[in-house]
Formats: sequence, structure tokens, C-alpha cells
Amino acid sequence: EEAAELIKKVEAMRALLPADLDEGALIERAAAAVPNVTAVWFQLVGAVDIEDTQAALAKATDGEEKKQLQAKLDELQMQTPLAEQVKEMFSDQWELMQQVVAMDKLSRRIHVAEEAGNQEEAAELIKKVEAMRALLPADLDEGALIERAAAAVPNVT
Repeated sequence: EEAAELIKKVEAMRALLPADLDEGALIERAAAAVPNVTAVWFQLVGAVDIEDTQAALAKATDGEEKKQLQAKLDELQMQTPLAEQVKEMFSDQWELMQQVVAMDKLSRRIHVAEEAGNQEEAAELIKKVEAMRALLPADLDEGALIERAAAAVPNVT
């Protein structure tokens, strides 16, 4: 009976909408207006990974290692074409962003260790994350960082 009542309400609401309403266009417009925070994060992680790989490549002495690192760098640059733009956007807080990415990677490793039943490794990784978290500014507003990224890169998909 509740379902029938809801259907009646929806039909009444639909009757108030313009007959030529293009719902698909409205959905596309809304999707374009809401930045994809996950995609921005992916570009940010890519920027950190590119920087780390470039540093490793600069230090590498073995020819095979250099070749592998260069291939990794090329792949990262192809997968994250906006990495440089994201890095510039956070240039005033780049060290902080590197730390946040490192903490995220450690958190993922904790999850994998826990899933594998390796509590000793998980506990060790948790200590590392807590030590890193202690170095973060006390007034860090993660939400503001995400909003800043989303606003600056609105068309990342």
C-alpha cells in the first residue's frame, strides 16, 4: 500500500514537470558540475609517484633498473596527464600532500595485512601511520583540501 502511495506522489510530481524536460541532459549537467574528487586524488597520487620515480631514476646506476624506472615513469605520465597541474595547484603545500599520499598508501597496506591475517605487520604499519599523522598540522582541514582540489580541477574524469 505504501508503494502505491509513493507511485501516486511521484506521478503527481512528474505531472508538474515540463513536457519537454530532457532528464538525461539534466543528469549530464549535474555530473559536469560536481567534480570527481576520486579522479583528482588519482592525479595527485600520480604526481607524487612521478616525482618519486624521477628521483629514483636520477639515483639509479644500473642500466636495467634505469630502463624499468623510465618505463614506469612513462606509464605514470600517460595515466595521470593532469599530475603536473595538480602538483602546481598544491605547490604551497606539496610536502603535506606527499605525506597524505604516503599515509594513504600505508593505510592500504594495513588493510591488506589485516585481510591476510598478518597482525604483526598491520600493527607495525599502524605505528608508522600514527607517527606520520602526528607530524601533520593540528589544524589540517582535509575537507578544505579536497574542495580546493575539486574546485581547481573541475573537468577531471
